[in-house]
Amino acid sequence: MPQDSHPAGLTTRNYIRITSPPVLRFLFVLLLQFVTMAFLEKKSYFWIVDAALFSLLFVFGAAIVLENRKLRARGIALVVLAIGAKWVGKWFPGIMANELALVAGVLFMGILAWSFLRYILLAPHIDARILYASVATYLILGFCWALAYELLAGAVPDAFAYTVGPETTHSMQGFRGLYFSFITLSTVGYGDIVPVSNGARLLAMLEATSGVFYVAMVVARIVAIYTMTNPREGNGGD
Repeated sequence: MPQDSHPAGLTTRNYIRITSPPVLRFLFVLLLQFVTMAFLEKKSYFWIVDAALFSLLFVFGAAIVLENRKLRARGIALVVLAIGAKWVGKWFPGIMANELALVAGVLFMGILAWSFLRYILLAPHIDARILYASVATYLILGFCWALAYELLAGAVPDAFAYTVGPETTHSMQGFRGLYFSFITLSTVGYGDIVPVSNGARLLAMLEATSGVFYVAMVVARIVAIYTMTNPREGNGGD
């Protein structure tokens, strides 16, 4: 299949074209942000690194959704809003700009995850782009839920209980929210962060459910595509 082709039945109005360079750039920046959150969070200059990577991540995400005519305007608007509010919130933390950035971030990452998932489910056969999209969707889900947890914790300070660590680390900002998100998404759970409020429990429940269903759907779809494109092997070589 040519590098710029797309799944059958999808037009430029309702799909995103998956090509290796844009998705790989997006994945690289996303993973880089995870690493910097883990190791640089306590540095005085972290806020600059965090805001810069956040901005770069959303720019690369916008480049991916530009192919979808229906999502283009909304995607760009959310990206501009998220990036602008992120930087304003760093300079003027008292005007709820960070909360606005989180809301815009959740909405945009949700759109991006849905677009990737739609591409996976409608793809006619397996290639590297399906694997890139599968990995990207899972990581986006974890990042998106982390933003939602941070937003909830800011609105409801007692939404989560912390069983270990000093009180100064009892927050869902930064890496702690990301850590809790992926632990919940993978249904592991260590008990060091516990959702207490009904809202927090609902989010955790929905994330755990989405993680299980996502893996099941992607595996089932990949097996179905492989069986359809390799019927002789799917029938035991008869």
